[in-house]
Order: sequence, then C-alpha cells, then structure tokens
Amino acid sequence: MICLAFLKKEGMELIRTGRLPVLLMIFTLFGILNPALAKLTPWLYDTLAESMASQGLILTDISVDALTSWNQFYKNISLAVIVFSVMIAGPLAEEYKKQTLIPLMARGLTFPTAACAKAAAAVITWTLCYWLCFLITWLYTLWFWGNKDISHTLAAAAFIWLFGLWVTTLLFLGSVLFRSVSGALLMAAAGALAGWILTLFAKTAAWSPMQLLSAGTLLNLRTLPEDYKKAALAALVTGLAAFGSALLASRKQNAL
Repeated sequence: MICLAFLKKEGMELIRTGRLPVLLMIFTLFGILNPALAKLTPWLYDTLAESMASQGLILTDISVDALTSWNQFYKNISLAVIVFSVMIAGPLAEEYKKQTLIPLMARGLTFPTAACAKAAAAVITWTLCYWLCFLITWLYTLWFWGNKDISHTLAAAAFIWLFGLWVTTLLFLGSVLFRSVSGALLMAAAGALAGWILTLFAKTAAWSPMQLLSAGTLLNLRTLPEDYKKAALAALVTGLAAFGSALLASRKQNAL
C-alpha cells in the first residue's frame, strides 16, 4: 500500500514538474517526424536537384516506402533515448536534496520502497513514451505506404524497448550511488561505453546490449530475431544486476 501511494506520488510529481507532458510531446513529435521526413524526402531531393543542376551536378531520383519511414524511426530512437535519460535522470538526488522523504519515513516508508517506486515510475514513463512514438509511426506508415512488406516489426520494437529499460536501470543505479543527475548520466554513459567496447571484438560483440540498437535491420531481413538473443540476455542480466545493486545500496544509505 505504501509503495503504491509513493508510486502515485511519483506520477503526480512527473506531471506537476512537466516532465511527463514534455516527454510525451517530444516522443509524439518523433513519431510524426519519422514518416513525415520519409514522405518529404523526394520533394527535398527535387528541390536540391534544381540548385545542384546549375552547378553541373545531377541528383538521381529517389523513391521512398515504408522501410524508409521505419529507418527514420530507428535512426532517431537513439536521440530519443538521450532526451529521455536527461529528463528522467536524478530523481533520487532531488528527493535527497529536498529532504521531502523524512515525513514519509516516519509513516513506515523505507528507502528501498521509495527506490522501487521511483524505478517503477521511470520504467512506466519510458514504456508509455516509447510505445506512443512507435504507434504513431506505425499508423502514419500504414496510412502512407502500408506495412505488409515489413518483417518482424514488433520484435525489432521490443528489442529497442528493452534497450531503453537497460539504460533506465543504469540511470537508477547512478542516482542511488551518486545522488546527482550528473552521476546518473555518467553511469548510463559508462554502460553504453562498455557495451560499445564489446562490439569491437568478434567474440564479445553479440553479447553487447548496444547491439539492440541495430534491431531495425530485422525489418528487411538483414538479421533475424535469433541474432539478438545474446544481446537481449546480457541486457536483462546486467539490468537486473544494476537494479539489485541499487536496492542494496539504498538499504545502506541514511537518506536518499
């Protein structure tokens, strides 16, 4: 009951501070821009062709389809993850600085309970924003071109969603350990850097969670879902480890 009450408090805080509305607007914009940019690409090429022709350069015609729209989605999702991380990082640090949990502690709230509620709020926010963006892109792409020639649409989207969850757990761990926005972001950046280093070696590349960002190649069958099993497993294991470490650290702290 206490956890649910604190989770409700977190939700109201996200709305009151404007973080949730802003994130929803940003992800909605991303969802609209993906097919819009694809739709406008031929017009942009025609416009450039006129100016380039005067300089002796000829641009060939370009055609766009549903895959072009989805390629925009997977190109932009990394930026969306960064925006989400900046907006959601450091919730524990804010409570620590404001000392707003002290009255709730007197009513039986524990630090791990507060930490779990904050992590749950971040996960719900990411899930809501991400799938909203995906749904908008899917609907507009279906309207303009249809999605019948696209393969593994949901599988590719699920892998990217899992990557976002992995980043969220790193932000959560950084918030608990360093109790600062910069600490949370540095933890996520360190995890991303470690994952990128793994991709540099043939024997470890398949185990890097960063491989999940390339899940868009599933749409044209350049890869198969089975190719991401190791990366997904690594993201799950390290994400759960980060979450568990954050809970253990929160038990040892006297304040958030």
